[in-house]
Amino acid sequence: PKTFPLDSVPIQRELFEEKFEETTKKFLLKAGYSQLTGYSLISEADLTKFGFDLSSCLKVLHPTSSEFVYLRPTLLINLIKAFSVNKSYSGNSFFEIAKEFKKDIDNKTKLPEQKLTAIFGNDSSFGKIKGEVESLLESLDIHYEQAKLENSAIWDFGVEFKHKEIVIAKVG
Repeated sequence: PKTFPLDSVPIQRELFEEKFEETTKKFLLKAGYSQLTGYSLISEADLTKFGFDLSSCLKVLHPTSSEFVYLRPTLLINLIKAFSVNKSYSGNSFFEIAKEFKKDIDNKTKLPEQKLTAIFGNDSSFGKIKGEVESLLESLDIHYEQAKLENSAIWDFGVEFKHKEIVIAKVG
């Protein structure tokens, strides 16, 4: 080129995310987790069972089945269902990296967000899980701060990890 860019060269977001995703998968598989790949569509019954307000979820216009009516607002539903089917194995730990689908506060559709969600067996202590999250973030060269998890609807206690004031992980 005749001129050099005045600013840094933009990173192609998909490649950047793919690198982190692949590193994360390898880390978790090496740590003994099993990767799940769940459906993006879930039933009204599942949403109701897990306490979601149906009006805050994205509904498929022409569903092919009553099992596939809504786009999943969280990966946790499929992970909990898989864990409950395999609960006889106390050492089970599962993870999924996939998109979640939500509405904004003003009821407009948000772009899907890539998320990592994990669920752990009964033999996993809070300290062990917290240590694994710390090791993962360090392997990704992500600098973070820890803070006590406040007002969680899921956990009695926990910690959240922040990077530049953005919550990037929660353990409880």
